[in-house]
Amino acid sequence: MKHTPRLFALATTLLVSLPALAADDAHGNTDPMGLLKLEMIWATVLFLLFAGILGFFVWPKVLKALQDREQKLEGDLVGAERARKDAELALAEYKTKIAEAQQEAGKVVAEARAAAEQVAAKVKADAEAQALQLRERASAEIAAAKEQALSEIYSQTAELSTQIASRILKREINAQDQQQLVTDSLAELTSKN
Repeated sequence: MKHTPRLFALATTLLVSLPALAADDAHGNTDPMGLLKLEMIWATVLFLLFAGILGFFVWPKVLKALQDREQKLEGDLVGAERARKDAELALAEYKTKIAEAQQEAGKVVAEARAAAEQVAAKVKADAEAQALQLRERASAEIAAAKEQALSEIYSQTAELSTQIASRILKREINAQDQQQLVTDSLAELTSKN
């Protein structure tokens, strides 16, 4: 920016002196090649002036913008690489957690299966115990019913035998004799069975 007044002064001087350079020589002859040389010099000076202005004012800004863009792209690449690594770490952690969850689920299923088997075994054992108790009770009831039936049969048999015997003997047996006969008959039948 501090060079701007100098460049402006140089450009103005060149523009003002251009007509004087293009004028005829002292003899009034116009040199057609001289005019062409002058235009070439003028074009060269303007090109250098334009290149100088671009070099001082435009090129540093363009260069700075390119460098800023390059730094931004490098930062974006570094950020993207960091994000990729973070994503890979998160994915690995996620896979680890899924594997742990699957193992835990397997343990829970195995424990549930074992508990179900234990409950089934307990229910089976309880059912078998109840069935055994029912069989024993039924056997006891059957044995008691058998004993009662046998006792009734023995009583009736003794009574019938007594009646038959009394008819045969033609005499009446009293209650005490009858009871004695029943007891003896029962003892005799019990010893046979």
